[in-house]
Order: sequence, then structure tokens, then C-alpha cells
Amino acid sequence: MSTRFCQANVVWDKEISEFRTSVALEHNDNLFNSTTDSLHERFVRVLGDIRWLALYDGFGVYFPTTIKYRAADINAEFDASEVFLRPEVHFFVQDQVELNAAFSYERSNKLGGDSGAEFLQNQSIEQLSKSVELALLLGRAPELQYLHFNLNLAAKEQRLKNQSLNQIDTLQLDALYGHRFTEDSYWLSHLNLQSEQSGRQQSELIEFGLGFKTQFASEHQLSVITGIFERSGDSKRRGQYWQVSDSWQINADHQLRLLTSQRSEVSTTLNALTQLRTQAAVLYQITMSADHQLSFSLEYNSLALDELNRTHDSWAGFLLWRWSVIDRLTTAFSFGHTTAKDTLIEDESAQNLINMAVEYLW
Repeated sequence: MSTRFCQANVVWDKEISEFRTSVALEHNDNLFNSTTDSLHERFVRVLGDIRWLALYDGFGVYFPTTIKYRAADINAEFDASEVFLRPEVHFFVQDQVELNAAFSYERSNKLGGDSGAEFLQNQSIEQLSKSVELALLLGRAPELQYLHFNLNLAAKEQRLKNQSLNQIDTLQLDALYGHRFTEDSYWLSHLNLQSEQSGRQQSELIEFGLGFKTQFASEHQLSVITGIFERSGDSKRRGQYWQVSDSWQINADHQLRLLTSQRSEVSTTLNALTQLRTQAAVLYQITMSADHQLSFSLEYNSLALDELNRTHDSWAGFLLWRWSVIDRLTTAFSFGHTTAKDTLIEDESAQNLINMAVEYLW
């Protein structure tokens, strides 16, 4: 998603200080999700994750950091390290005014067929993402009405063997207005303006949408925003965008979450400037006991290139079992199956992924 609709991803009411580490063994029977030159590989993945949040008089500081290392068993070419950090400072200016400043940096590795590299085949690339974001939250009476502004400057670059494949620079202004019309429901108005550049090509995006969010008791939360967009690039394009999320705590042991969205975005492929991404996901989680959790997810992702008659559709299903062996020590086993279809490729590709992990929380 190109915007979070100004929804904060940090709750600034409780201090956090924790470190999580895990070691995982993973087997992939079709590394690039390809119909040709199917490649099998086994990995050892090591992860270190720090979450630190401190609250002071009038402001708070949040500093999450994640470092990953992947070692391939068969081909050392796929060894890789990744890092993610996003320091944030949140100012409680007044009861009606809050200001958030964040900087993020991420270096990740993508295989052909991964999200963000759907049109690549039989390649492993490095992706660098950097952004600076300012968020202003206004509300004369926030429980009655509020106005959120997000200003974001971002750059994303993909590299192959230290040579740049593409770079996308984005300047974004996102605004969300909410007005309560019942005790648990709000009308929403959304405006998003983006100026983006890919190479020497420039593209402008305008989105305007309406919607609502509501909460049934404390168990069911629904949010809907839908509207129209206009995208300029090689030619002007108009269409509909939406983002819908529904979270339902059925009972103490069962939770269901539904998500769907459609957005226009600048493509990372060099063959087209822009694309339309449509996504949908279902997550069902069962708490079998205090120590055992089972979850199932099903995801759909479709990309349609605007300047070309080419689409890429994929389905992915995952089954995850988590077992808290002892306090702070957890094991996890997951199995995933994905299928992908590209209009330029006659055959449908399939991939199976098996992962076993041990995680410890300090």
C-alpha cells in the first residue's frame, strides 16, 4: 500500500524494552516461483529484533531495529543480510494536537516472484528504501472529529550486482478527516496527492475517497474507504481505488481478519511506468490453548501494467502453528503454497515453502 491512511502503527501509552531472536530452517522447492529452471534451496535464517519505546514529559521515542541474515545451503550466491530501522519521535503538543516524525531505512533482498519483484525471473536483487515522514494529528475533540496529515518523502532503489536497475522517488501528502455520527462510528474523507519519478519519467496521482469506520461492541471493527483516482504518466488514467479491513474477535479463541485494496502505483519494471495493484487477504487464527496457536491465511495479489497488456496474478496459502514451549521460548512450524500466472508465460508456476523456527524473547 502506498499509504497507511494516516493510521499510527505505534501506541504511545506504554514503554517497551524487548529483544527477540530466532533461528529458522527453511526449504523452498521453487526458489523463483518460475516455470523454467526450477531451483531448490535450503536456508538458515537468523533474526535479531529490538523494540524500544520510552516516554518522557511531552514526547516519546520509539526505536525498532531488525537485522536478518540468510545463509543458503546449496548456492552461496543467495546468502544475504537485511536491515530495517525506523526511529520515531512523537510530540504530545496539546490534548488536541500531536506531531510525529519518523525516518526509516530498509535494505532487503528479493527473489524473482516476490512482492515488489513480480516481473523478475531467475534473479536475486537488493532493494534499498528510505523515507522521512511527518504526521500531524489535529482534533478539537478527537473523540468527535479529527484531521490527520501525513507528509512523506521516500526513495526506493533496486540493484543487481551493485548496478541500479530502477529508482522511484515519491513526495506524498495524505489527509484523513473523521467525524463521529454514532457512539462507535465515524464518517471518513480521504485525500492523497503524490508526485513520483521513475528514471526520467514523471507521474502524478490524485485520490479522493469517502468511507466510514465502525466498531460493534469491542469485538468487530470495520473500516471502508473507496473513491476515484487520476494518474498521469504516459497518458492520463482514471479508475477506482479502495481499502477495506474487517477485524472480528469471534470469541476468546477465534479471530478473523479480512483485507482488500486496490491502488495505482509506479511500477518497478522497466517496461511500464505505472500499474494497478489489487490485493485481498483472509487471516483466521485459533488459540487452542495458552501454549498453542494455529493460523491460516489466504492471499491474492494481481498486478496489471498500464502501458502493456500484461498482468501477473498470484495466490498464496499459509498454515502456521506456534507452540510456547516454556516462558519466552517459542517454536513455530509453517507451510506455504503459492501459484502464479503471468500473461506472457503459458504455464502456471507453483512453489512450496516449509519453515521451522525457534524464537526467544528477552
